[in-house]
Amino acid sequence: MSVDFQFPYSTPEEQGIPSAALLDFIEEIERERIELHSLIVMRHRHIVAEGYWAPFNKDLPHRLFSAGKAVVAIAILFAIQEQRLSLEDRVIDLLPESIPEQPSERLQRLTVYHLLTMTTGHAVDTFAAMLQPDVDRAKVFFEQELVYEPGLHFLYNNGVPDILGIILYRLTGQSVYDYLTPRLFEPLGMSGMVVQKNGPLDELPTMAFRSRDLFKLTLLFADGGVWEGKRLLDEQLARDAGSYLVPSLQRPEPPHVAYDTKFGYGYQIWRNSVGGFRLDGGRGQFGIVIPDMDLVAVINANENDQGIIPVLFWKHVTSRLYARPIPVNGEVQERQQRLREKLQSLTWQPASGYSSSSLHQYGGTYKFVSDFCGCRKVHLEIQQEGQHITLTTDRHGKEIRAELTAGAWSPCVVPFEVPEIVEEKRPVRFDLVPGQDPEQAVGAYSWLDEHTLEIHFRSVAWMGGHIFKLTFTESDIRISRENGTSYNMRHRSDITPQSLREMNIAEGPGAVAKREHA
Repeated sequence: MSVDFQFPYSTPEEQGIPSAALLDFIEEIERERIELHSLIVMRHRHIVAEGYWAPFNKDLPHRLFSAGKAVVAIAILFAIQEQRLSLEDRVIDLLPESIPEQPSERLQRLTVYHLLTMTTGHAVDTFAAMLQPDVDRAKVFFEQELVYEPGLHFLYNNGVPDILGIILYRLTGQSVYDYLTPRLFEPLGMSGMVVQKNGPLDELPTMAFRSRDLFKLTLLFADGGVWEGKRLLDEQLARDAGSYLVPSLQRPEPPHVAYDTKFGYGYQIWRNSVGGFRLDGGRGQFGIVIPDMDLVAVINANENDQGIIPVLFWKHVTSRLYARPIPVNGEVQERQQRLREKLQSLTWQPASGYSSSSLHQYGGTYKFVSDFCGCRKVHLEIQQEGQHITLTTDRHGKEIRAELTAGAWSPCVVPFEVPEIVEEKRPVRFDLVPGQDPEQAVGAYSWLDEHTLEIHFRSVAWMGGHIFKLTFTESDIRISRENGTSYNMRHRSDITPQSLREMNIAEGPGAVAKREHA
């Protein structure tokens, strides 16, 4: 346990949680290839489970996506506590220089409360229009028509956090991160946060926290603004943030809407179907609080169908809690040991798979018929009955060499170009963790059979995985690439060829490489 995470640890049974419940959750997650990266569970103020799926670990920042909206919200709540503004302040008074010359009556009635509760009156998300280059984002936001009366129509509007950040900057001269550092980050001992800048403002969609730092923020909300016995945030403001303030049924409902988006909304925080609330971000970033169960949990993931994660957590964990400690017998002790071992060995590396001394025949240089992922050639050296390979490519004319071991993550540079790896780095990349080099990754592989090699690459920068499948014949390789999330979807128990087509998940781009003979 690190010095910045000083919570007591306990067996799950001491806190009324069967170890089997947590094991069942993890095992279904892995069986269905739902790509969790971290899990922290606390009950009765004791950590009962903490684990990280390699190559992720407790020290690495992870993109928050929309879970970061709660960070912006708490900054505004601190500003309200300091009487810099109020919930009822009109936005046109806070940002007068960005308001149209003749604002509509609805715009004149738009308040900070409406922004915090996503009830601005817009009919469509404003964020895409605000992302145009060289524009006044606040001005663009206010130019979008308010179709509904503010306060009476919920719309999940990704432009709102930007407006809240701009308001905070106009009031304080500080970005969200700078403003929160002495008020939140330092008191909580939060040290793993990163974000990119847009001029003097934070580019909020790039926000990334360590899982433990997200847990601390979640626990502060759970405790009503108190940290280690000291009040940091007004109790009413903190409690209201996770309360049911407005209904969250969107009209019309988005397709494939997650079940748990229908149970109400607070200040940039969702309500749960099982009670309590959660910080909720794209691809599966959750800070879960269920006060009646005295339960706090944090999950980080990379999952397209993110709504499945809380549903499985409710199914396996929250539905099996006891008010009192669970008696321990030999069977329970065995499950406790299994859980400890599982949490210490979590990984998304592929199994070592097939090995044979005959695999060395596939070594050599192969030339692509046409460019594949920036490469014209690929060279394979295969050693130790297929248990070690060296893969070298000429990606964009530069030799890239990756030394890989079967069934074990090996640090490397990704030898093929993938969408997240670009020669020209953009100033802001919303799909990357700030400060992380997208070319630096880890790789592992598995021989699926005597003719097929599958190589997995993962990078903290882009959080997910990319998989290259090589199928060998006597004279060539058929190679294809697939995004790891799409690959995971193929292996779900309820997936059919028709559902794959409906989700537009298909085999990635492929090419043929002809073997060059010496």
